[in-house]
Amino acid sequence: MKIGIWAKSLGIPQKTGLEIYTENLIQSLAKIDKKNSYVIYSDRVLRYDFLQQGNFHLKVLSWPLSKLWTQIRLPLELINHKPDLAFFPSFTMPFFIPIKSVITIHDTFVFDFPEHYPFVEKFSFAFWIKVALKKGSAIIVPSGYVKNEIIKKWPKYQNKIFVIHLGYNPEYYPRSQREIEKVRKKYKINQQYFIHVVGGYVARKNSERVLRAFAKLGPDKKGARIVFVGRNFGPEYQKIRQLTEQLDLQDCVNFLEYVPTVDLAALLSGAIASIYPSLSEGFGLPILEAMACGVPVITSNFGATAEVAGKTAILVNPNNVEEIAKAMQTIWTNGTIRKKYQTLGLERAKHFSWKKCAKETLMVLEEVSRR
Repeated sequence: MKIGIWAKSLGIPQKTGLEIYTENLIQSLAKIDKKNSYVIYSDRVLRYDFLQQGNFHLKVLSWPLSKLWTQIRLPLELINHKPDLAFFPSFTMPFFIPIKSVITIHDTFVFDFPEHYPFVEKFSFAFWIKVALKKGSAIIVPSGYVKNEIIKKWPKYQNKIFVIHLGYNPEYYPRSQREIEKVRKKYKINQQYFIHVVGGYVARKNSERVLRAFAKLGPDKKGARIVFVGRNFGPEYQKIRQLTEQLDLQDCVNFLEYVPTVDLAALLSGAIASIYPSLSEGFGLPILEAMACGVPVITSNFGATAEVAGKTAILVNPNNVEEIAKAMQTIWTNGTIRKKYQTLGLERAKHFSWKKCAKETLMVLEEVSRR
């Protein structure tokens, strides 16, 4: 079988969830599958080791315009040099797909928070989901939560949808005290700390309530900090910085932007807890990464985050600042409970891997090819 994969996002230097999924899934497919052949479509040259092996081939499709590469250039390629099927791992797909296709839909944020999105964006998202459901041979989603949200609106497509959980980078594991101290010194974190990893500041990450919950702990009197990790731009980021000043927490908060994986793993390993009470997630990769590093997790008691965490995290109502603060206080002051959730989280993380994700994805691709 010849499989074509849309991989334009691999050219993005600072990757967020969608790009992390695409990169790790393709790399894992390269490790487990030596039988099928793969064509990796991109608009630029990509430097990855897996592209050096025999059954993986990069095809750079030149295009003079800054837009419409996916809508025009890629379909032309699929018409003229047809693979057996095409895989679109980042929910970026052409309207016209001349062959069998598998498409990953990662989330339903626009449906969860319509008030946060302009009309054009809401219309576009709904339109492209309908296109994917109608034209795609199969749909992959990262959680049962996303599947349920989709079939609430379009129940007739439920048999097309396959739930495949994500994996995590194996660099996320419990780090030594020496590594932790080194990275704390590097980022000027001179006290014990909570960590809140957002990637990009958007309202659904619930950073405002995390900060307000932290303020209720009286951290300036007890010697604790909170570390925010995320790209420092956008209105939500500015809002959190302003709130930090309003709450007089400037001396208790570290704002970090891009943190290399090895450093983030050490920061997670040394934290009191990872705070991730997100209002909506397609999966919740930061929960898994934190658990793999042996840090207790406080996360939301519904949706994909509860699905990923199971009973191995402290689950809270993400809309209740008092409840978030109480969970933080408990994990901070009770060593027995902290140890309990460290152990449970490490065990839970063992159930997820990119290899498992790749195996299940390959099963869907092969099933579609046989139809």
